[in-house]
Amino acid sequence: MKSLLKLIFTSLITSLITSFILTSCEKQNKANQEGVEHQVIEKDEVFLEDLIETQLGETKYYVSIPEDYTLEGNDVSDFAVYYFFPTDTLITKTYSGGFYFGNHPSLMEQNDSCSTRISKMKMLNQQAEWTIYTCPDEYFMQTLIDSESGEDWNQTIHAFGEARSKEELKKLERIFSSLKMKEE
Repeated sequence: MKSLLKLIFTSLITSLITSFILTSCEKQNKANQEGVEHQVIEKDEVFLEDLIETQLGETKYYVSIPEDYTLEGNDVSDFAVYYFFPTDTLITKTYSGGFYFGNHPSLMEQNDSCSTRISKMKMLNQQAEWTIYTCPDEYFMQTLIDSESGEDWNQTIHAFGEARSKEELKKLERIFSSLKMKEE
């Protein structure tokens, strides 16, 4: 009888210790996860603070890009294209993107080695439907929206970008969502 009680007592103690360890691990994992989420939010806030509002050529459109990025464009009579990319041309692994303004956008075709998904994100106060391409070692994103310009030659904006990581893809999303139009 004493052996049976000892066995039950030992099992109970083992069970309590195991339960305590598991609960402690769960609390630590939750704290770690919250810490990572906090770090991501902090990084995102720092990134947003470092963006500089930049006019797209002579248009009434503005976008916020990192201070170490360059914005270049080509204005032609019936369309305009603007690209943003790192000022330091020796940087090879980073994100870049651009805008096409005009009535004949050329969308990127899907590559067989890439998977696609649709993501909704605001741009120019519109709910834009973005196509996100996940390819080996890189990401692409693009959307078409109404330019809201009221100009005959410029009814559509094709926004497009490429990134090397999900973190860079998030940065592109922040840049594209900063696009706005200012009236003269």
